[in-house]
This record gives sequence, structure tokens and C-alpha cells, in this order.
Amino acid sequence: MIKKLIQNIETLQGLMVAFVTNGREDEQPKEYKALYLKVRFALEKIDYSDPNNYRTLETFWGFCKMKFSSYAERRAYVEKI
Repeated sequence: MIKKLIQNIETLQGLMVAFVTNGREDEQPKEYKALYLKVRFALEKIDYSDPNNYRTLETFWGFCKMKFSSYAERRAYVEKI
């Protein structure tokens, strides 16, 4: 279970980075939303607070646009959360 959770978190991170560094694809928001919910529920099951509060890639993109000017800053933020 933990191994799959880690894989899902890494996939979420990859989607987030791609979306905010011009690697966007049409299916990413739908894939992200479904995976986000899986990860959120899995973390709740093990009583761990999810540090990622971005339920959609569009919301995350809006935040990044206003906060970070470079791709490197955006990638670093994804790693942080």
C-alpha cells in the first residue's frame, strides 16, 4: 500500500510540474483530479495530513503564475509540498 501511495504521489508531482512548465496535455487535469482524490484518501487512512491543497491543476497553475516567475521555482515548490 505504501509503495503504491508513493508512486501515486510521484505521478501527481510529475503532472504538477508538467502543467506549470508548459508540458500541458488535455487529459492531465482529469487524471490529476482522480489521482489527487486517491492520494488524499490514502493519506487520511494512515492519519497523515496532505500538504498538497491544490485539488485541480488549474488552481495550482493560477497560484504558480502569481507567485513564481521561473520553471525552476515552480519545480522547487512542487518538491517542497
